[in-house]
Amino acid sequence: MQDAALAALGRKLLSGTLRVGMTEHAATRDLAGVIGRFTRLYPDIQVRTRTGLSVNLDGWLDGGDLNVAVI
Repeated sequence: MQDAALAALGRKLLSGTLRVGMTEHAATRDLAGVIGRFTRLYPDIQVRTRTGLSVNLDGWLDGGDLNVAVI
């Protein structure tokens, strides 16, 4: 899944901020590895993470405070 997502992005020059929300259950070393790899491939993107309950993540996503939520 990780490789497919990265391949879909290609090698475009991207910049900006990616705001990722996740539940505590989803905040594992595996996800940290994915984010680490992403930031190495796209050094001009700042990744901001936020942890909370799934109901909060839904609200943050709907409100535009997050770009993606891992629940």
